[in-house]
Amino acid sequence: MVTLSQGGAALSLLLLWMATSGVSGFVLPILRNHVGERGFEPLFMGQRGKRIKKEKKRAMREPTPPRIETPYGPIRLNKPPRKCEKCSGRGMLRCHVCEGRGVVRKTGSSKSNRVEMRNVVGSQWTSVHTREGHRHYRVAEMMGSPKKKNVQLRMGNCCGDPISFWVPVDELKNKSLWRKGWVTLEDIIRADGGELLDVAICFRCKGDRVLQCLDCGGTGMIESYEPLHN
Repeated sequence: MVTLSQGGAALSLLLLWMATSGVSGFVLPILRNHVGERGFEPLFMGQRGKRIKKEKKRAMREPTPPRIETPYGPIRLNKPPRKCEKCSGRGMLRCHVCEGRGVVRKTGSSKSNRVEMRNVVGSQWTSVHTREGHRHYRVAEMMGSPKKKNVQLRMGNCCGDPISFWVPVDELKNKSLWRKGWVTLEDIIRADGGELLDVAICFRCKGDRVLQCLDCGGTGMIESYEPLHN
């Protein structure tokens, strides 16, 4: 294994290898950007790569640490890790999806239900509150004109004795009164005859309400990047 310490020698050997192995020439400009005076430099990508690049720029702006002569040769003391500024050293951040509540709206972030007039007849709906002893209903008939904004919908139950009643379309759009589709029996049992709760466990933090800090990797401390000094 050959260790390359000079960028010129590294680039020369790289050109020789490309000529003998048949590597396409378009790779050369990419590799040249990562061969500097100190030889090959790693290619950092992703969140971790962005953090390391930021730390490198910060370290290069700081003064060079003093050089200490020892019987084993000159050394420079490494800087101690510093506290992560993003999480204040806690290693955790509040979940940005649920804002630290651990739950999100099960019906999504929209403020109202979407009602498509072309397909509304035959669509399935769930009443948030029990109506006539039932929750699951289907739109059986539409009356009125969308242009005149006087649309009325006849809701019919799906089991037991037939029950029907008319509701305005604006009521069907209200999330506090109706849910689009039929909810599961488990959700109805959980409501215990009361109002259906529009909550679900946050898919990002899984209900923990916090997330690991990406800058420090959850440790709360960031290792100081030590640039090479002569």
